[in-house]
Amino acid sequence: MGQTPEMAEAAHLTVYYPRTVIQLGGFRPLLLCDGTKLQELRRGTFIDVMLPPGNHMVFIAARSVILQRWERSKDEQYVEFKAGEHYFYRLNRANFDAQSFIRVTEAKADAEMQELTERPALNASCASLER
Repeated sequence: MGQTPEMAEAAHLTVYYPRTVIQLGGFRPLLLCDGTKLQELRRGTFIDVMLPPGNHMVFIAARSVILQRWERSKDEQYVEFKAGEHYFYRLNRANFDAQSFIRVTEAKADAEMQELTERPALNASCASLER
């Protein structure tokens, strides 16, 4: 299957939450890009989204089921997404210590995503940041 011109001009972001990561504290992680909610992540799932090239802030926020409040990951990342490039991020821990949201290689992502289920994005757009 070939790429459409729009896909070739976009950057591709994949974020996944391996089944092997233990969910602590009743948190439900949510992927955000430039403040736009993209999708809640559950263990054993991933999300794919196409982004316009440019600088974007990607981060995880989570709602504590127990405390009924939102917490933001300490790992927010400003990334310059380039057209035609594919970026992979892994939810490493669900308790928001340092390194809870990390960039990984395509080989590592491919190996860990073998049995994961895709969750469609709620919002397929993420506006470019002007910095």
